[in-house]
Amino acid sequence: MKIRTLPRMSVSNMFVAGAAIVALSACSSSGSTVSSSAPASTDAAVTTTGSSDTTPGSSTGEATTTTAAAPATLQIFSGPGIKFDAANYTTAAGVVHVVFENRDSQRHTLAFLDADGKSVAKDLEVVKSGSTDEADITFVAGTYKVICTVPGHNAMKATLTVK
Repeated sequence: MKIRTLPRMSVSNMFVAGAAIVALSACSSSGSTVSSSAPASTDAAVTTTGSSDTTPGSSTGEATTTTAAAPATLQIFSGPGIKFDAANYTTAAGVVHVVFENRDSQRHTLAFLDADGKSVAKDLEVVKSGSTDEADITFVAGTYKVICTVPGHNAMKATLTVK
């Protein structure tokens, strides 16, 4: 019985494979976490974190495995009163996990309007203090109006900049 062995990878082939892995991982998207806790008169705080893991293939011909980054998270608070917690929000283009939390006793909605004034997703709604509503929304780069659609709440306005 003859045992077959796989050929060994030369140093130059290992270098090329490593360079390809680096180039491919540079093309992947990184997750961004965007949260805000600033007063309504200031911009929301922005924190960016990456979460992409790459396991290089071995000389035995194993495939390269890449774990996709989690979507960005945008946290928006309503109240207290008829206002959002910030006047300006920023996030990266792509899928964004939006979390809307009510810090007021009144019902509020959260709508994102594009440059044409059209809603880009189903409105999020919070009915009482402490309630939350969440959705994954895909944004393209641009500027969006952030509003509450409850009658009489037209003072609840902010801007979302998507880069």
